[in-house]
Amino acid sequence: MIEAKVKNSKFNITRFGTKFLIGNKELTLDIEKINASSYHILKDSKSYKIHLVRIDSNSKTATFKVNNKLLQVSLRNKLDLLLDNMGMETGDESSNNTVNAPMPGLILDISVNVGDQVCKGETLLILEAMKMENAIKSPKDGIISSVKIISGESVEKNQPLVEF
Repeated sequence: MIEAKVKNSKFNITRFGTKFLIGNKELTLDIEKINASSYHILKDSKSYKIHLVRIDSNSKTATFKVNNKLLQVSLRNKLDLLLDNMGMETGDESSNNTVNAPMPGLILDISVNVGDQVCKGETLLILEAMKMENAIKSPKDGIISSVKIISGESVEKNQPLVEF
């Protein structure tokens, strides 16, 4: 199952061979692959030429040309939806200036101080949760403006930890 968002419409897509369940509507589609990025689809005797123009894996979007009209689609798979339900974000987080706790736990170590310059992917702190140590990494390059926690502190899910 995939969740798709086109303009302001959001719906689930599930495939069963040539049958698709799109939202609550069942469709039978005849799909022919033309090449690696182009398809020909017949639906109710109507023909559609679909060409994949671009995929952005960071934002999980795809741009298609459908009968020569551009269409941008946001796509999320089962893992993305599960992570959202757990309160963990996916995709590009570079615009967010706060790093929040992805789960409740205990702060074991803090590797940064206010004023430190950090690079994307650099470990900011270690969070122990369910007897596992989790390295919380920087989602972007930046300068630490605030450290909201101290070593040994228990934190709740989504509690702010570090700000840029």
